[in-house]
Amino acid sequence: DAFYKNPDDMDAFIEDILLMPQSQVYELTIRLGEGYRDWKEKALCNQFVKENPGSLWGSKFKDILIHKRDPVTMVISCYSLATCIALGGTTFKLGGKEFQVPKYSQYANNYHITFNKVNNPFLARALVKALALMTKCVIAAFNPTSDQNVASPHLRVIFKTSSPPAALVPKNGPPLREITVVDPSGRHTCVSTQDRRTSKDNAKSKHATSAVDKSGKHTSKPQTLSLDA
Repeated sequence: DAFYKNPDDMDAFIEDILLMPQSQVYELTIRLGEGYRDWKEKALCNQFVKENPGSLWGSKFKDILIHKRDPVTMVISCYSLATCIALGGTTFKLGGKEFQVPKYSQYANNYHITFNKVNNPFLARALVKALALMTKCVIAAFNPTSDQNVASPHLRVIFKTSSPPAALVPKNGPPLREITVVDPSGRHTCVSTQDRRTSKDNAKSKHATSAVDKSGKHTSKPQTLSLDA
């Protein structure tokens, strides 16, 4: 009973009785598709072991957990960051099909949007500031192609949530698809997002932008530009 009366003692007690790794869990998410919807988790694990007997996976089974996040999505959980990183880019077979494991990202489960043609720091800062002011939940921004042999001028903005922030998909208006930035010289630059909206959001409108002035603040009346322009 003393353990339950004193939170500090209780924490120490749990440390002693919790028989599992105490490290952070790192996850790799793989979308399997509709053909795996009815697969039970135990059957999935058994089949995974059966179809991937080689040294790559065989040596990792003791260090990973395989489970389903939802009926069509599989997750590989690792207690070692090194193991998680090493598995990124590898392949496995399941149900006769081959899948590739995505590279590990700490933001893999966070909602994000990616902009094209962000090729200067001013533009990047203005976009991030505008989205931070609009959503109040921006946590990171970077070029997702920076580690490629030839990088592209992209900017990915990560949000705290796993679904689109309400400000980006308002109930009474079209989803944000473009942002027009005015640089110090007065030049207007329009950048488009690459994020995948739901079909319902896309059906609302093919036109939606928010204007940003030189200070990064939103203008009172968002501009509306054609996505095809």
